[in-house]
Amino acid sequence: MTSSADEPDVRIRRAHPAEGERLRDIAIAAKAHWGYDLAKVRQWAAQGDFSDALFLAKEVYVAELAGQVTAWASLIPRGETCWLDDLWVKPKSIRTGIGTQLFRYALNRSRKLGARWMEWEAEPNAIGFYQKMGSRYRRDSASSEWGRILQVMGVELSTEAVDFAASDLRDLLVATGVATRTGESSSIVYLVFPAGDDPLTGHLEGSVRAITAYPARTHL
Repeated sequence: MTSSADEPDVRIRRAHPAEGERLRDIAIAAKAHWGYDLAKVRQWAAQGDFSDALFLAKEVYVAELAGQVTAWASLIPRGETCWLDDLWVKPKSIRTGIGTQLFRYALNRSRKLGARWMEWEAEPNAIGFYQKMGSRYRRDSASSEWGRILQVMGVELSTEAVDFAASDLRDLLVATGVATRTGESSSIVYLVFPAGDDPLTGHLEGSVRAITAYPARTHL
């Protein structure tokens, strides 16, 4: 996956087991960025398993900028819920859009795995970011290794799926002439697909023109 024109030129791919220590270093830097004691952060990270076992137990993805790994995330499929176990961004890349792209990728991957929700324990300093991404409080966590009760946050994928597809493809379809924009409100975009083709749902056959409504992304 690569970024769009208005976002950093980020490549997201599956992580390799040989990158384990690089991922540990990013997690340490990201955690320390929020003001935690560095010695304690290093002790916490040393307890993490970044061996080949990590890449068997989780789906691990990295985000590359200019060929350098700058962020990573991991998912644990749990039936109807995908657990976002990690999301770490190098401090110098925070607020550049890389974390947003990686988070969206995790959402899309969770959806493809058949999950109805993606959930995670939210770092308190990142709650604002998660709220902007459309998540909401689900419940309190058990006590963490830091002795804290965290918010378990989540995104319901059944409704997010349509919004994600529309936000990524809407303007491209119009620009390339595949669809015609016929009207827009604050929440709905209407696209007219020739010959009944609807690439967002995979119905590529038919001869009847169709008008399909999709939620608009409000921050375009």
